[in-house]
Amino acid sequence: MSKYWIYGRHSVLSALENPERIKHKLVIGDDNVTLFSRYLENSNIPVVISANPANTLKMEDVGLRSSDVTAHQNIFLQTEPLIQSSLESIYSTLSDSTSSLIIVLDQITDPRNVGAIIRSAAAFGAIAIIMPCHKSPMETATMVKSASGAFEKLPIVYVPNLVRAMGDLKEIGYWIIGFSSHTDMLLNNKCNEYKKAALVFGREDKGVRRLLTETCDLFLKINMCDSVESLNVSNAVAVAAHAFYGHRS
Repeated sequence: MSKYWIYGRHSVLSALENPERIKHKLVIGDDNVTLFSRYLENSNIPVVISANPANTLKMEDVGLRSSDVTAHQNIFLQTEPLIQSSLESIYSTLSDSTSSLIIVLDQITDPRNVGAIIRSAAAFGAIAIIMPCHKSPMETATMVKSASGAFEKLPIVYVPNLVRAMGDLKEIGYWIIGFSSHTDMLLNNKCNEYKKAALVFGREDKGVRRLLTETCDLFLKINMCDSVESLNVSNAVAVAAHAFYGHRS
């Protein structure tokens, strides 16, 4: 796996606390020494403290433009992508659960959207995110930054065939619930009926693909003003996950 840089306070702090995360080098601004003091005292990786750490790195190598002066917060960690979970590796957890939520993303390609979805999913108790291997973004600094620390806390599962994966989930008691504006069944009227639910979200322009649509047990829509046709997918996931979380908590 190739090394790359992640950046930002929440992203780096969470990565440092994750024993599964390989860490190669930490570069921080001298204004962050207090925040990172406990890591500096016990660090087993090289640490660079600089008045302007961005000057010690090539911004294009970090994946930032020189104009991005606030995104990194003077905190950088050189790391490697996490080894992602397989559906088989978390199958027992999914099977043993009596009430759980999974988020399924069908060809959501924007890493910022995926990162924001990871953050919302973790906030509202989802136990995994499932995406297809094809046309889904892999781990990047942008995705990790957008997840704001949640990337380290939630299994991200890439599967070769979403339809087959949904069939596997059905066998262990999950309801496969798609989201679409082309249905009359409202989210808030139904989410308390399904204790084990996999919520499926497609691209904003095309929605859930046909074969996956045929796999869904039902479709729900988010009730909102008629003047707005749809929500950004990350916002839709947040609304739906919060509704299911409210009925389970």
